[in-house]
Amino acid sequence: MNKRIISGLKDGFFVFIGAIFIALILNFMDFNFGNNRIWTYLGNLELINIFDDKELNGLVILGFILSIIAFALGCSSLDKDKKAKGIERE
Repeated sequence: MNKRIISGLKDGFFVFIGAIFIALILNFMDFNFGNNRIWTYLGNLELINIFDDKELNGLVILGFILSIIAFALGCSSLDKDKKAKGIERE
């Protein structure tokens, strides 16, 4: 159980850091994201205000949501040892 939680945390953290890294690169490039509906909608919620651009804030929020999903999937998946034992039994 403890191994699953650590695996889920690693997966979720990796997804969240990846989204922030992409947002930093896009902010540095000063690229216009006015046509992206999902990022604009999430940015208009103003839950996170890291950047001046609302679309990039929406990207960070989307990364947070995806990291929660990755954490849940990482915690609910079986360990690699149990998967291998299950295949050997069949």
